[in-house]
Amino acid sequence: MNELSQKILTSYQVRKSREQKRIFQQLLQDHFDHITIDKCGAFGSENIIIGDIEKAELIFSAHYDTCARLPFPNLLYPKNIVKTFIYQLGVFFALFIPSIILLSVIFVLLDVPEIFTGFIGAFGALIVVWIMMFGFANPHTANDNTSGVITLVELASVLQEEKIAYVFFDHEELGLLGSSAFRKKYKEKMKKCLLFNFDCVGDGNTLLMMPTENVREKLNQIFEQIGKTEAEKQIEIVSAKKTFYPSDQAGFPNAVGTAAFLTNRFGQYYMNKIHTAKDIVCDENNIEFLKNKICVFAREYLK
Repeated sequence: MNELSQKILTSYQVRKSREQKRIFQQLLQDHFDHITIDKCGAFGSENIIIGDIEKAELIFSAHYDTCARLPFPNLLYPKNIVKTFIYQLGVFFALFIPSIILLSVIFVLLDVPEIFTGFIGAFGALIVVWIMMFGFANPHTANDNTSGVITLVELASVLQEEKIAYVFFDHEELGLLGSSAFRKKYKEKMKKCLLFNFDCVGDGNTLLMMPTENVREKLNQIFEQIGKTEAEKQIEIVSAKKTFYPSDQAGFPNAVGTAAFLTNRFGQYYMNKIHTAKDIVCDENNIEFLKNKICVFAREYLK
């Protein structure tokens, strides 16, 4: 990885507050030319753009905002939405039940009027939402999504072309707000442009690429030509319709979501550790593998 990537990984993993994001923005502005801060959307998302969106035929993206720290990892099975949903529901109740108990004790001690006790469930749900979205910043974000940010930095450092742009999305952790605002702003443009999104690409030997139907065939053709494996790393292409990975590529008509996964003893792909202090793995070999493959892909795609 280059010097800037190493710097981000060692010193700029937390990008949650407005000030932390501004420092990161300045870091990129000091390194790259033709960079703009695109403020858009009702929630004031600040997407960082390298290049000219209007001239681009290929856009690489990753979200640069980071999450709140949780006591439980955001475990995800991309090919098993039921298993993922059940686990996510379990995490919600693991936070919700203690919140209800704590609120009940507080209400009793403060002798809160009975009319308010009927809203304990709603108050408890709000507490869980606050913890998950607005709570204390996770100090370690090596995989989610410093790995994606570094991938963009590496690509932008070696792959500079008029037909390529790079977008660092804001507010992914608050519900894909930055990418949603970008999609609305460039609605007509994105009907013809391919968006290649990198989210959590640092932990796992399988890089799963999840294209929309509009681009699946071409993606397969190019990667069949350039190869999908190298050393222990491999690329697997699976239709977005057959996977579950809620990230910034969602909603774009021509898009590829990319993430790294571990494999359990049953052969199932999974992601763990993210949104917790255990998110400390960003395999440099993953970044190098992706950079090399994507550089070749981009040249073939733009022919």
